[in-house]
Amino acid sequence: MKNLTKFVMLNLLLLSFAETAIAEEFEPMMETLTNDGSVKVHIAWAPETIEPDIPVEFKIRLLDPSTGQPIKDAIFNFMLIHEGTHITHRSLQKATDGSSTQSFTFKSTQTGSVILRLENVNNTGEAVEFSINVVPEFPASLVAPYMAITFTTAIFAARKYKPLIVRR
Repeated sequence: MKNLTKFVMLNLLLLSFAETAIAEEFEPMMETLTNDGSVKVHIAWAPETIEPDIPVEFKIRLLDPSTGQPIKDAIFNFMLIHEGTHITHRSLQKATDGSSTQSFTFKSTQTGSVILRLENVNNTGEAVEFSINVVPEFPASLVAPYMAITFTTAIFAARKYKPLIVRR
């Protein structure tokens, strides 16, 4: 029984560490071309799960689609749109060395589907849109009952299936 408890605790710890490490990395999560195909746009963000009241870093990379090389000193307008309303609009953002980072903190009223829109990418008049999801906050009052149910289930399962566990 003690070994099962140690195993569960170790797995929870490792899972928590892995999620944190992955969320802090910026990897291209989405990419698309502008309407005319003149610019490839990569969008990544951290943390991976976007929640209200937690700052989000959006990393934007603008690339030449034929060479894959960054487009230096490109200009764009950065917008976030929720339910048809602009929640931020930043004009003339510069992608020095082909990339730019934009920070934003969503409010609790801005959950669900949000459109991340870049306009006038590299002064082409072209735009791209990405649909992202802002997850509602998980109520802290539910964490303790959830953990209690999980551990209780694990304990009962271990007792019930103990005869099936092969000991060496």
